Amino acid sequence: AMAHRVGFLGPVGTYTEEAALLYVLNKGETGAELQPFPSIPAVGSAVSSGVTELGVVPIENSLEGSVNFTLDLLIGQPDLSIQNEVVVPIDHYLMAKPGTSLSDIQVVYSHPQALGQCRRFIERCFPRAQAIAALSTAAAVEDMQKSDSVAASIANHRCATLVVRAAPSLPADCRDRSHQPQTPVRPCWRSLSH
Repeated sequence: AMAHRVGFLGPVGTYTEEAALLYVLNKGETGAELQPFPSIPAVGSAVSSGVTELGVVPIENSLEGSVNFTLDLLIGQPDLSIQNEVVVPIDHYLMAKPGTSLSDIQVVYSHPQALGQCRRFIERCFPRAQAIAALSTAAAVEDMQKSDSVAASIANHRCATLVVRAAPSLPADCRDRSHQPQTPVRPCWRSLSH
């Protein structure tokens, strides 16, 4: 049966939304309606109650391991089962407000998983900056925009395309080397339009 409503862990701009988009594209379901939910249990409830036919949630991360909320959901709700798998390449972008100088950055916002994946990058490029966890990579962009401190955020390409115009390149010494066993932060300094 074709799934016309697909729930995903929101907000818009997360890797989970990217996975949901990939899933419906791979299935050829161009008419599917994607609906964001605020938490993994909320996605589970939407599927259980029939609000959506399918739910897309993160289950594993190659660097940070299993996503416990999802494992808890599958154990706690026996009516839910895994139907399919979508592998999404994690591609992080560093973003900041226009005119921000790298050396002035005091705070870097991102989801805890992304902060873990980019730990070395943050320590090397922003040794004095405080890393602050956000609810999602998309929420990190909002936190950064509202911040009173000089801030940056690490999020995915979809967030970048949702909010970005200019993109001068990041200085070479802040690029994560491909031989390091970690997710690279893309070598581009993403500047947000107001």
